[in-house]
Amino acid sequence: MRINPFFFRLIIGPVLLLLMLAGGCNRDNAETTRVESGEKTLTISGTLSYRQRMALPAHSVVIIELHRHADSRQAQCTVRRLAETRFDPGEQQVPIDYSLTVNRDRIIPTCRHSLVGAIKFAGGTHWISAPTPIATYSSDIDQINTGVLLLRQHQPRLFASHMICGDQPVLAYPEKTHLRVKVNDRDFTLSQVVAATGAKYIAMNDETTSFWNKGYHATLTVAGEDYPGCTVMSARLPLEASGHEPAWSLSMTEEILQLRGLDTRFNVDTTTPQTMSTARGHRYRAQTGERELIVDVAQNVCTDSMSGMPYPLRVEVQIDNESLRGCGGDPAWILTAGVWVVEDIDRDGIVDRSRITMDFRPDGTVAGFGGCNSYRANWQLNGESIGFSQPTATLKSCAPSLNDQEQRFLKLLSGTVRLHIDETSALVFYTPEEQTVKARLQ
Repeated sequence: MRINPFFFRLIIGPVLLLLMLAGGCNRDNAETTRVESGEKTLTISGTLSYRQRMALPAHSVVIIELHRHADSRQAQCTVRRLAETRFDPGEQQVPIDYSLTVNRDRIIPTCRHSLVGAIKFAGGTHWISAPTPIATYSSDIDQINTGVLLLRQHQPRLFASHMICGDQPVLAYPEKTHLRVKVNDRDFTLSQVVAATGAKYIAMNDETTSFWNKGYHATLTVAGEDYPGCTVMSARLPLEASGHEPAWSLSMTEEILQLRGLDTRFNVDTTTPQTMSTARGHRYRAQTGERELIVDVAQNVCTDSMSGMPYPLRVEVQIDNESLRGCGGDPAWILTAGVWVVEDIDRDGIVDRSRITMDFRPDGTVAGFGGCNSYRANWQLNGESIGFSQPTATLKSCAPSLNDQEQRFLKLLSGTVRLHIDETSALVFYTPEEQTVKARLQ
């Protein structure tokens, strides 16, 4: 399977379940999978709440999901979202009661299961609970009450939001207490201001430049000029994704969805359905005859299990009770997410108080500071690796330790190297001789 620091992982299964809404919920806006009458079921109920004294805005959406966890010791214990329900709580504030019913046949008693609750509004996830273990080992139990699921505010992900505003690529990423927005070669630092919905930011010392994030959509104004509506790239088509074991590939445009597998049972050609938000990203749900196809996409780093290349999207396809997991999107999104600061050269650290940076740009150039001189090079992704041209640099002379370190860095940053995102979200380059450069988003 094919990426980590942007953000996490997702799942889903064609499961039947029943929604039991508590008083105050808007049933017209409720959404759930069905449970056929006569089937043996398990009903999980409880309450969502949070400690902060903050009111939920209108049109919030409550989401409850039941997950099965993977267990390498039990082949039948594969990762899957077994059931979900979502509803509009109307004018009700926390605490909010919920109830989720799932077909017992979907539950494997020896596997681990957990429940996650979330509240979304303005297109993004704003409150989310930690996974709560659900005891499913006894088939005699048909009711479980979790008590209170305490929600926490959802923190921004590490990596940038890659957006398209009309035909213009735009990069927006958090930086300490501010938001950085890159448009072409222009770089803006913005501060958040109060807004009725979403998250609105205005450039420091320039009120005519603003960025108003509303989840998967945003509006951008630069020096008084309004850009066309912005869309997050992970929610934007076309989309290419693939995975292994079994091998499969997915191609989606605005009109056509095409799924192909080494096992031809997975082959599907259909029209692309509309997208909908989920607790981890967004989803496409299509019906082809008697078959239901579900595609879940999340903007989380995913590493291809064969090439080792990191990708910006985790993609999961559910069809015929099978789960196909893999990666999608353009790996270049990760590199261009912001300025990378080098923290280690060939496992030997760096000179105290020195600073080395790498700024990968969409035009195929990388520029930065080598610790003594400014440098520039060209870069290009080549399937399983990244290729650099010979860097050019200014000719300033510094202390011998800085000069030596810079030369080591520039030598490693040339030719072809493998790239990897490690478990700490650091970017690591490996030369053919296994020398390394490790960097982290500033």
